[in-house]
Amino acid sequence: MLVSVAVDKKRLEEALNHDESNNASENYFYIPLGSLFVRLLVHTRVTPNQLTIFWGCLMFFSSLCFWTGDRWINVLGGIGWAISYALDCADGSLARYTNLKSGRGDYIDGFNHRLTYPVLMFSLGYWSYRWGMDSIFGFGFDPAVYLFLGCIAGTCMVLIIDVGNIYNRIMPENQIVTNAGTTGMEGEYVKHKSFYKRFIPFSPFPFTNMLFLISFFALFGYLDVFIVFYAFIYAGGLFYRAHLLYKKIPGPDMSGRFR
Repeated sequence: MLVSVAVDKKRLEEALNHDESNNASENYFYIPLGSLFVRLLVHTRVTPNQLTIFWGCLMFFSSLCFWTGDRWINVLGGIGWAISYALDCADGSLARYTNLKSGRGDYIDGFNHRLTYPVLMFSLGYWSYRWGMDSIFGFGFDPAVYLFLGCIAGTCMVLIIDVGNIYNRIMPENQIVTNAGTTGMEGEYVKHKSFYKRFIPFSPFPFTNMLFLISFFALFGYLDVFIVFYAFIYAGGLFYRAHLLYKKIPGPDMSGRFR
């Protein structure tokens, strides 16, 4: 698998993902790092699907780092997730270069995200339950609330992905791009569209920017603040996206026909 192979440099450049993303972390970190991984992996016999399976496992086991109270293991978990997402950006380019793009790769990719996102958020909720605050501004609360927030955040992350797929199944003649991100979906409907699209890429709200911040919150011991913030952000984001797409689906008229 690790035997060095010849590389077609021209075809490699064509296969690399040079498209700009809507989010700063992707443009300046994940995509460049993913491209570096591809340049290394093309010298081996690693297949795109093997890479996809690997980063899925890395996401899963990086999430388990947050079950400990060790600050540096927590930071390592955040770094593991950042590296995993860079590898997620790399497997498509590797598939294009090796001509091994397949439906199986997309299937594994989708399975990875739907498994690891809830595991990540519940793990952060568990860390907060064990080692986080039990009062805010003098008001005490049961730390088990963090477990609930972790479940809410993880569930909403998966539904934010799948609500677009549900819409496309119902409206095949008017499908949307489900991976367009918040600027490509919600950004098309806000009042001040241009401001929104300039602000969001550098804000903490998009998923990729959120991943980039995990290690910093872990370093300073504020993962409890992190899970509270993102539980509300993703619950709000899910409600907004679901509402937007619901309004785009025709409802029945008085005669029972769809209009």
